Amino acid sequence: MESLNNKLRDSNGRFLQMVEECKMKANMITELKRENGEFERKIKQTQELYEQVRQDKNVFSTKLNNAIDQNVAFNMQFQIVKHKIESLNTD
Repeated sequence: MESLNNKLRDSNGRFLQMVEECKMKANMITELKRENGEFERKIKQTQELYEQVRQDKNVFSTKLNNAIDQNVAFNMQFQIVKHKIESLNTD
């Protein structure tokens, strides 16, 4: 009988230890899920910021190209007017 009681206590102790381990692992899983959620939010926020910067870059790049084209056109017009003035001054 004593042997059965010892086995029962040992089994009960191991069972309680396993229940405790399960609780700890469940808590760890919950914590990891929470951390994963935070990381996913940060990644989404970073992706949104990246997309916004990319869009801004495209807008500014387009504006820069338009400004360069306009500057080239003004320079061509300036050269034409300059040559006209020079030809008028030589006449």
